[in-house]
Amino acid sequence: MVPMNTPEPKQPMSLPGNASEMREYGNISLVLGIASWITSVYFLIPQIILSLVIFFAGSLITIVFGHLGLRKDQKPRWAAVTGLILGYLQLIVFIYWMFLALTLQGG
Repeated sequence: MVPMNTPEPKQPMSLPGNASEMREYGNISLVLGIASWITSVYFLIPQIILSLVIFFAGSLITIVFGHLGLRKDQKPRWAAVTGLILGYLQLIVFIYWMFLALTLQGG
């Protein structure tokens, strides 16, 4: 008979839904939030349409990953919260830019 290898009681098992996966979502949110701010400012003068597309898409993706990072109340939460703040600020600025563009264009 072949002996089965079982982990010792003090060893944590590594499962696909591990807490480190939640930390990665928060970090992804933070990095995407910073990257979309930087790239949208970089493309602002030469190509304003590309800048707005990056800004809007970046804000939505940042918000989604920020909420995934906060799911199941994992710690540390600072990266996910910072990513959410950046994402929502981007969304507010995008809506403000669109409002200004439509207002100035109309009259």
